[in-house]
Amino acid sequence: MAGVAGCFGDGGEPEGGTAEQITIGLHSDITREFWELYGGVSPYWTRVLEPLLWVGPDFDVEPWLAVDWERTDKLTWEFTIREDVQFHNGEELLADHVVHSIEKLIEQFPQARFSWRFADLENEPVRALDDRTVEFTTREEFAGFAAGIAHNMVAVQHPETDGSEFNAVGTGPYELVDVEREQNARVAAFEDYWGGAPATPELTYRVIVDPMTRSLAMEDELDVGFQPPKAQVESLRSNDAIEVREQLSSRVALVNFNLERGPTDDADLRRALNHAVSQETIVDSILEGLGKPARGPIGSIVDYSAYDSLPPYEQDLESARGLVDRSTYEGETLKLEISNEAQADWVPEQSKVLAEIIKDNADQIGVDIDIRVSEYSAFTDAWRAKDGHMYMFLWGTKSGSSDYIFFRYHSRENTHFSLGEEFDSTVTRGERAESNEERFEAFIEAQQMMMEQAAVLPMYEHVYLMSVDRSVEGLDPHPLSEFIEMKNLRMER
Repeated sequence: MAGVAGCFGDGGEPEGGTAEQITIGLHSDITREFWELYGGVSPYWTRVLEPLLWVGPDFDVEPWLAVDWERTDKLTWEFTIREDVQFHNGEELLADHVVHSIEKLIEQFPQARFSWRFADLENEPVRALDDRTVEFTTREEFAGFAAGIAHNMVAVQHPETDGSEFNAVGTGPYELVDVEREQNARVAAFEDYWGGAPATPELTYRVIVDPMTRSLAMEDELDVGFQPPKAQVESLRSNDAIEVREQLSSRVALVNFNLERGPTDDADLRRALNHAVSQETIVDSILEGLGKPARGPIGSIVDYSAYDSLPPYEQDLESARGLVDRSTYEGETLKLEISNEAQADWVPEQSKVLAEIIKDNADQIGVDIDIRVSEYSAFTDAWRAKDGHMYMFLWGTKSGSSDYIFFRYHSRENTHFSLGEEFDSTVTRGERAESNEERFEAFIEAQQMMMEQAAVLPMYEHVYLMSVDRSVEGLDPHPLSEFIEMKNLRMER
């Protein structure tokens, strides 16, 4: 890497003074059609749109567009909207704008009703009580509702936002200027932002899905690069002009088992596959030590993680073979489903390597696995249809609460696989608990049940990385990368 990395950046300004523009390379396509609901650009990272509540680095829920909130009965919440907030078109933020945004979210993403427990549209999940007060109604008791909607997808937008074109109108510190599909998005500082004007006049987000290309672009095209490949970290760190920042995230790479299809409906077989794999080897050899061996479905950084109370499934091939012999497995080929598209913070090549490791370890205990690679839409279709035995995910919360992770094993109408009535009642107890102590106790019990039944095969806790020009200031890591604040981002030339 050249020692002049970032001295000119993408804007070509000479050295000296504060940069008028900073270029950020992203690992995720923030311009894809999926984001049409938000005016064609992702609510993650861009800071064009904002949620009602924010999540701090310690997972504390903080006031944002809403300054206060309270639960008025078991199913109802009231939120007070911040005064003197302007949209990018100059109009004042009112409660009706929040109602519009939530209704639009539910219409576009029906699953939002489950993730955030919104009541059905016909039952008025949200309504304006006056210009500054919004009332939410949930479909069931959910004490963690406020933490749940501290999520960037629960974003407030002006009705002028039209998904047919790139015209997101929000309240964030930056407003959308230009978008080139699958290429980049450019945002400009909103001088009337309620939290004060941003430090840098313009940010350009470049979509560079290939991690090696993104890493090489730090030489002379990018000032910040999200998720450099782990194999390139030492090379980047050897460059005096670049700093690599790392942060343990809430995400866990794991394999979900199909609990309703033989032979993975047999807990002994699932336990055997857990004992066949070494998480430590994965972290040390595949991740270059940049990760943490996982023990359960919830990352250790989450406040109600059961990490310390979950004994690891240490690699023990002899015990694994005994469990296979005791199980109902009779030589069937298990289908391991993975995607050939980038998911969250990892790349297809990494998931393929992980799948091969699981396959090789399974061979050593007499279990045959066929790796099936498909586009992400086909992958999720197979998951929803329960067509397969094993599904590889990198999952975790993107909000102040990760309760919805338990959904996949709870017998609701949207359940995927059921772990039974005792698990259901334990999760429900946690969802309804008024105190954190009661809530944490129930959710830790639920995780213990999941691992006792080996419902998942946890591999590692994800560490996300940022390669940053050393002259960049105001970019602090966050356990939820989607909540990295860009307002104070600045760079000395």
